[in-house]
Amino acid sequence: MTRKQLNVAGRLAILSAVLTVPIAGLSFSLDARSGSGPRALSALLAIANTALFVYLFSTLKALLIKRHSFDETTSLISTLLVFNIAATGLDLLGAIFPPLDSVAGSLLGFAIVPLGLISIAFGIKLLRLRDSLYGMLKPFSYLYMATGLCFATIILMPLGLIGSVVSDVILGIIFFRAAEATATGSK
Repeated sequence: MTRKQLNVAGRLAILSAVLTVPIAGLSFSLDARSGSGPRALSALLAIANTALFVYLFSTLKALLIKRHSFDETTSLISTLLVFNIAATGLDLLGAIFPPLDSVAGSLLGFAIVPLGLISIAFGIKLLRLRDSLYGMLKPFSYLYMATGLCFATIILMPLGLIGSVVSDVILGIIFFRAAEATATGSK
């Protein structure tokens, strides 16, 4: 992984942190409206948000494998990616075919619980990394577990959004520090 790739990932993680709450609020507002315009905008936001997540976690996966020789979280990251893509697919299904919106919404609601549990498992496994992940291993892992717990309970989802924002900032710091380590030639 190059310094440039890691810096781009760091910037995108910070961008994700900045946009998480506004995108969630706007999506919630758009979902309450009828019509093709709000549905299309909601779908575009979901696609952009998922693309950002896929890029960030694919980069994290590569960083863990290539830089730290740590592949214990590979399957969990892949599962998180698949769940996020599937959730976006359900969201799009409801946006494109309004009669299926309630079914897609219900399935999406049920998918949030396993997604939260997978996030908890990811955080637990990540703690097995022998490296400190540039000083951010414990804060990132514990926060990711707490965020997963908030989403799994559904009731605490607003707190989960805040946890997601903070974990994106920490992920950005991880990428920036990894880029710096690349520049200095250290691990």
